[in-house]
Amino acid sequence: MTTKDLKDRIQNLVRDVIAQKKNPEQSKDITVKTNFEVINKFPKLHEILIELLTEDYGLFIENVLWIAPKPTTFRIVLKNNQYFFLINTERTWIAQVEGKKFYLLNINEEERAIKAIARLLRYGYQELPSGTETKSTEPEPLTPSEIPPSLPPPSETPAPAEVSPTTPEEEIPAA
Repeated sequence: MTTKDLKDRIQNLVRDVIAQKKNPEQSKDITVKTNFEVINKFPKLHEILIELLTEDYGLFIENVLWIAPKPTTFRIVLKNNQYFFLINTERTWIAQVEGKKFYLLNINEEERAIKAIARLLRYGYQELPSGTETKSTEPEPLTPSEIPPSLPPPSETPAPAEVSPTTPEEEIPAA
């Protein structure tokens, strides 16, 4: 590549950037249609989710919630009821996963964010399917027919003897 080619490329890029700043509606060449209304409003969020979770992110996400306007913050709720936050700042996007912040401008931190999200998906709380009941840890009371013969029936159990406290007059003699 010669210096003239490099200068031409830079000039073309500068023209494109200026045109995008003047007419932002025309610069949006992609329209995003997903099941989530919030992603339809914020196409850049769609790109970030593709970077973090691949194009099949809809299989893993239950809901996308717009939490705060400034800085623009989104809660991404996963299918296993775990969630993480995506925060849009002036310079970069920040992924906050399990309380740790990852600045997605840096490739190393983006990779760490991807691994943290994968951990959420792998080890996250899994709900039981509807219709299944959880077992109680308390044992169920036995019916009279289930009581073993070695134990007396509940009605014949003797009451514990009462122990009276000793008074100073009733001292025990020393041996």
